[in-house]
Amino acid sequence: MLNTYVAVDVETTGLDSSRDAIIEVAAIVFQGNEIVDEFTSLVYPQRDIPPEITRLTGITQAMVEDAPSMHQVRSQLRPVLSNHVIVGHNVEFDLAFLREERLAYGNHRIDTITLASILVPEAGRFGLGALADFLYLPLPDGGQAHRAREDAEVTVELFLALRERAMQIPLAQLDEIVQAGNRYMAIRVKFTGSV
Repeated sequence: MLNTYVAVDVETTGLDSSRDAIIEVAAIVFQGNEIVDEFTSLVYPQRDIPPEITRLTGITQAMVEDAPSMHQVRSQLRPVLSNHVIVGHNVEFDLAFLREERLAYGNHRIDTITLASILVPEAGRFGLGALADFLYLPLPDGGQAHRAREDAEVTVELFLALRERAMQIPLAQLDEIVQAGNRYMAIRVKFTGSV
């Protein structure tokens, strides 16, 4: 049976999950190459959206005034996330905001930045757009960078492309990569106390 993954992306009022709030969230559930479910919503953040965030995302205060609160969105998003493996580009950022909302606590996670740094180190730049360009990935029609749904769609495409590259690596080499990762995580836990 195929694993079920969910690509997530959030747009927020800032970078600090303990102070800032989600203004848009998207989740795309996929098995293999097939999209099986998706959810996207603007979110009323109960605070003003800073001008620099509006410039970056195109999301204005007027756009979120009638949007549901995260409290309302949570009940719709929880079954979409389910216990699927969460895939994200810099996934810890997205997870920090979701966990502030009591979501995605038990889910395993995969960070496409980490995968890309291992599987396509020659890319040189590891932003979502840069990797999409480097790998010639299809981009959403009329999509805008830094919008949750479009970024989640590109994350799905990136994950699938990276998975395909991983499938071309000999098993012994993949095992070596996994062992190196395990050693890194053991050292990180020893010195920082966190994963």
